[in-house]
Amino acid sequence: GESADKTAAAEFVRDGLLRLGPTFVKLGQVLSTRTDVLSAEYIDVLKTLQDDVPPFAGAKAKRIVEAELGKPLDELFTSFDEVPIAGASLGQVHRAVTKSGAAVAVKVQRAGLKELFDVDLKNLKKLAELLDKFDPKSDGADRSYNEIFDESANLLYKEIDYLNEGRNARRFADDFAGDPYVRTPDVLFDLSTEKVLTMEFVESFKLTDVARVEAAGLDRNVLAKRAADSFLAQIINTGYFHCDPHPGNLCVNAQGQLIYYDYGMMDELKPNVKAGFKEFCYALFG
Repeated sequence: GESADKTAAAEFVRDGLLRLGPTFVKLGQVLSTRTDVLSAEYIDVLKTLQDDVPPFAGAKAKRIVEAELGKPLDELFTSFDEVPIAGASLGQVHRAVTKSGAAVAVKVQRAGLKELFDVDLKNLKKLAELLDKFDPKSDGADRSYNEIFDESANLLYKEIDYLNEGRNARRFADDFAGDPYVRTPDVLFDLSTEKVLTMEFVESFKLTDVARVEAAGLDRNVLAKRAADSFLAQIINTGYFHCDPHPGNLCVNAQGQLIYYDYGMMDELKPNVKAGFKEFCYALFG
């Protein structure tokens, strides 16, 4: 029926986005959170847009780190693993050890991303202007493609500024400083730039890895409650929250602490929304 047709169309769009590369994959991911713009079928399919872009060579990652930090690698780290431990469309993470002996995770941005975004987004901006002109808006929706585009583009540029991500992580750490069950890896700003982010390496595993959770003797119900509490705290207490809490970004260590990764996409509730949420929650749970 109609829904199946929409799903097929959405899959066609998704596969097209994958072929077009990182800018479009990220834009698809951003749009998958916009229920006000797209119908459910599109959102369900776009949510499956994972960053399965192949990693780049470790030697290239090393060159980027040296260029960004302005020193030969062996003056910065005592060791730097060539094989990344995690990868995504925007960058990848390498394990390393600093000169002072600290185990770190170094996130290295794919070369040429900003230039790629500039070109891709300029073309998309034209498309948004055309859509605004020709969309009959017959479904009564009050949407401006231009606004949606600007907002999405803004998010993308923020996500490729690793210093912004570092500041986000610090702020999140401060928010949860009094909570023994939430741990934010520390940021080493002296080894970070817009394109390289060096953070403390925290040994952890995915919350969804049930075998590991049980092997560590952790109680799944307790962990689920801690995760829920940490989200409520972000919405109600701080109004500053993680927008991308998929299983890869929310891990747990053997001590049962939750570790959030990837602070590239954070958002802030406007004070009136935060107050409204608070009232709603008290009414609900009070």
